[in-house]
Parts: sequence; C-alpha cells; structure tokens
Amino acid sequence: MRYLGFVEYDGTSYSGFQKQENKDTIEYQIERAILLMTMIETKISVAGRTDKGVHALNQAFHFDSTLDLSSEIWTTSLNLRLNNDIRIKRVLKVNSFFHARHSVDYKIYKYVIAKKPSSAFTTRFENYVKDFKVELVKDEIRCLEGTHDYLGYCKKNKLESNTVRTIDKIEIVEDINSYSFYFYGRSFLRHMIRIIMGLIIEVGRGTKDKKLINEVLLTKHKEGYVASSSGLYLVDVIYKEEDIKLNEEIS
Repeated sequence: MRYLGFVEYDGTSYSGFQKQENKDTIEYQIERAILLMTMIETKISVAGRTDKGVHALNQAFHFDSTLDLSSEIWTTSLNLRLNNDIRIKRVLKVNSFFHARHSVDYKIYKYVIAKKPSSAFTTRFENYVKDFKVELVKDEIRCLEGTHDYLGYCKKNKLESNTVRTIDKIEIVEDINSYSFYFYGRSFLRHMIRIIMGLIIEVGRGTKDKKLINEVLLTKHKEGYVASSSGLYLVDVIYKEEDIKLNEEIS
C-alpha cells in the first residue's frame, strides 16, 4: 500500500532533507519516526530535496507500508515521534504507480527579504537586506522566466548533466515587513533559487548592474553569491488530482 505524506519543517537545525552520514536530516527523522511507530524499517521518497537551513510549508514524500491505517493515526502517531520543528500535516492513500518526485506537476518556492532588521524571533525565517530597492529588479527578472540553460545559476552536480529547466512564473509579493519572491516550476537545480536571489539582492542594493541578470543566463558565467538559506521556503508541491486521487483521502 502506498501513502503520500505532506510535511512542514523549520530547516534551521538540519543538514537538509536527504540522509547523510553522521548528520541530522529531515529524511532521517521521518524514517526514524515511522520505524518507532511501526517497528518496520521504511524508506521514503521525497518530491524534491531541500538544502541545509531551507524550510518547507508543504513538502511531499511517499512510502510503502503493509499497514492499512487512517490519515489521523499516521499523522498523530508520527508527530508524537518527531521533533516539534517537523510536523506531518496529512497522509493520503495513493495508487501504486504514484511517485512523489516523478508525478509532480509543479512546485512553488518563495524567498523572503525582510525590510527591517530581523528580530530574535524572525531571523531564522527571512533574510534582511539593507537598502534593498525592489524597483531595480522587478522588470529585469522577467528574463528568467521560460525554458533556459541555468548553468550560470546553479551549483553543478556531477549526477545532473542537464541544466535546462523551466521557470513558469516569478511573482513578487510585498507587504509591510517584506518582499517575497515566488518561483513556480516543475524542478530546480541545486542552489538555483538561492544563486538567483544572491544576484537579485546585489542588483537591488545597487552593487551590481541589473543587466547581469540576463547576461548570466546568456553567458552561463556565475555572478554574485548564494543567498542565505534562512529566507528560502518550499511552499507547495502540486500534483494532478487524477495522479493522487485526493478524493480518496483516508477516512
């Protein structure tokens, strides 16, 4: 029996999602909770790995189990065995062909730039940038939308030879405290959004020319730095209803 779980987490204290030897990760904690609950060693597959310090509001993963349990039992029992900064939100029964990563329709990420210095209670969840002027970047970032080779905007991974990706849309949402940059797309390269935001931050502060945003895309030559992980969130993972049969949520 295959299950789809949705989880939110504060990534500050973890070395990313993926299991790593001698490091505490989200994947390790979830698999440990399932083992403690069921006494059965269970592997999970995630929609997309997040890096050290990156947060998630609705990350998705799937796992197989011989147990036929309700969403409430899975959710409550796993949360009792997880740290308070990792919370299972719901569990769905899905068809055996479903895959948390391969079945993704699109994902939404956001990066939060604070307008004023962070407090002790907000510093883990935003990136304060002094003298950031959003008007310097809001038109220039449009060139990043569409299908491109983002080699200049990623940390190259030996296992990932293809650096062509599609960003369907970039939105900027402003409120009294922050600017939130939303990125919509099916998949993203390692550090891709943080490298994009690193250059956006420098352009917004006036320390780099705004033309560089498009030039990096064309020349594939990196500029800027990797922005702090504290401001980055995986907001949501979207699946087509027919792929996960949402109307069959466990009762």
